[in-house]
Amino acid sequence: MKLKHTGARRMPAVCARRVAALSLSIVLAASSALAAPTALLATEADELSSDLDAAKSQLADLTRQLELAQATVATTEAELAATQDEIDALETRIADTREQLAGAQEELSQQVSESYKSGDVSILSLLFSSGSFEELASRLYYANKVAEAESARIESVRTLQQDLNEQQDALTEEQDQLQALLDQQVSSQQDLVSSQAEAESYVNGLSSELQSALDAERAALVEQSRDNQQQAATGGAGDGDTSDDGGANTGGAVDDGGGSNGGGTPSTPSNPAPPANTGGGTGNLSQAARDTIVSVANSQLGCAYGWGAMSPGVAFDCSGLTTYAYSCAGIGLGRTAQAQYNQVVAAGNLKTDPSQFVAGDLVFWGSPGSIYHVAIYIGGGMVTHASDYSTGVITTSVTYGGYPTGGGSPI
Repeated sequence: MKLKHTGARRMPAVCARRVAALSLSIVLAASSALAAPTALLATEADELSSDLDAAKSQLADLTRQLELAQATVATTEAELAATQDEIDALETRIADTREQLAGAQEELSQQVSESYKSGDVSILSLLFSSGSFEELASRLYYANKVAEAESARIESVRTLQQDLNEQQDALTEEQDQLQALLDQQVSSQQDLVSSQAEAESYVNGLSSELQSALDAERAALVEQSRDNQQQAATGGAGDGDTSDDGGANTGGAVDDGGGSNGGGTPSTPSNPAPPANTGGGTGNLSQAARDTIVSVANSQLGCAYGWGAMSPGVAFDCSGLTTYAYSCAGIGLGRTAQAQYNQVVAAGNLKTDPSQFVAGDLVFWGSPGSIYHVAIYIGGGMVTHASDYSTGVITTSVTYGGYPTGGGSPI
């Protein structure tokens, strides 16, 4: 009985161990099943973030390249126009010189005709018309003097014409070279436009998850930009605050040559510190005009970036936004950043220290002969601008991508 009883007691123990082992395997399997989707979701999130960063970086970099190409083309076009003006002026001078040459030749002919009653003066005619050797010598001397004087005059005019012709040839050659350079630059610009279109197509073809992530980030930038605008309004116009205070690095980098993009830290441009000489003045912009310019620029917050675009409420490029904002204040601007920079310089209002900017001023990036990005200073150390395809119209610190080249009023 004991043996039977002992066997009866041991069977449940074996079963219990088997049940426990089975339960553990079920728990482990369930845990693995739960962990797999979690790990997969984490991987997908990482890939989404990586894809988002890559898309933003590509758009920001292509935008910068495109605006640089546009600035280069604008500079070459200006040089070509200036060369053509020189050629036109030189052609006028050449025509005047030809008239002088013809006049000098005609005057010599008349003088010879009046003195010797003939336009064909020769030694033989002088010999037969002279009554004595002394008279012959006198006529020869006079004729030689007249000839020398007129010949010298004609020669000087001919030399001038030759110089002008050489200058014209040199300018024509320069014109041909500039035209060839312009054609090459326009071709490069068109290639960049194609690349930009491909990039836009790429982004438009992104997955819905990535599109949503991109939209969410842009929405966050809009909210941050609104905070920046409130900060600028609180700080006031022209208060000299150019520190990276809350508005720094809050969106796509201005096209400062760094190729950085949304939320990242832009690389330092070629002008990392303001020059000692600020120069310029406040210009003739009225306070009402400045208020309108700032208000209009800020009202376009969140619009998309579109190269060559000036569509209120839809899309702008950098100079499109400034042109539109100024037009609402009744002020005309050139359509490129370089043209607008030239207007500020021509007005004598260029300032190179951001602390001297006044709300409503234009702010530029690039070099004096190759300005490729423009923004509107809104006060409080902030600018509103159409940054790039990744971010659109945003508000950031005026120095978030390094010190700008300068800024000021175009009138």
